[in-house]
Amino acid sequence: MHEASLTQGTGLHALAAQAMPRMVALASHGDRENELPLLCALCTAWIESGYSVVVLDATVMESDAASGLLQILESARNVQRKNPSESLWPIFPAMSGLEQLCHEGSAGEAMLHLGQLFGGYAILMVYASAQQLATRLPDSGLTPVVILSGQGNAILNTYQSLKQLLIMGRMEPTIVSLTPDSETEPRATEPTPAQRQLQECARDFLGHQITPLRIASGGDDVTRLALRLLESAVKLDTRPASHQITPLAVPAGKQQYARSY
Repeated sequence: MHEASLTQGTGLHALAAQAMPRMVALASHGDRENELPLLCALCTAWIESGYSVVVLDATVMESDAASGLLQILESARNVQRKNPSESLWPIFPAMSGLEQLCHEGSAGEAMLHLGQLFGGYAILMVYASAQQLATRLPDSGLTPVVILSGQGNAILNTYQSLKQLLIMGRMEPTIVSLTPDSETEPRATEPTPAQRQLQECARDFLGHQITPLRIASGGDDVTRLALRLLESAVKLDTRPASHQITPLAVPAGKQQYARSY
């Protein structure tokens, strides 16, 4: 695990003063049982450290009942925080919007547009499949988190995501191996069988060395991961677009959507 000198999120508080929004990503490979709790834990760590956070969920299609990035793009308006004191973070469906945004320009242009749209937030978390990230935002500098769990086809799915991000997206993923919360068990240093197998596959078939981060699903480990992600996050330009930008109210039902996670 990347070590940082911080106590109860001191490092996160130090970074919070920087105004330029930052983009981070969580790559999905279908393990929502582990991905969504980690997404929520990371967002909570950032919120508690003074950041404002917005999530673009590209695993969900926008609809009339759940408007999202597509509708924001069509309205040509930026998104402002409706209530700066709100403890929850808005989550916008973004499957079609991300496809449209990246189809119309390069990854750099898409990220510039996202910076303009969501410049009122400190952190923009993109939750999307590894294939979406690799094909929509290649060469973007993102270091997406990919979870390795001990369930089902976890090793195969994680390896497939790693391959897509490395080869198609030319991204350097952050592999996270989740362990149960336990304050009484000593921290293990040897790789688990799943970690070792993934390391061997990455070395033998991709020619790439990886060091999975082993973290507990809550507490200080998540705070350290949140800090690590911000240190490697992509800063988004917020230069104003040529057209007049006006605030867009957060869609009705947004908080209910967020609580569904």
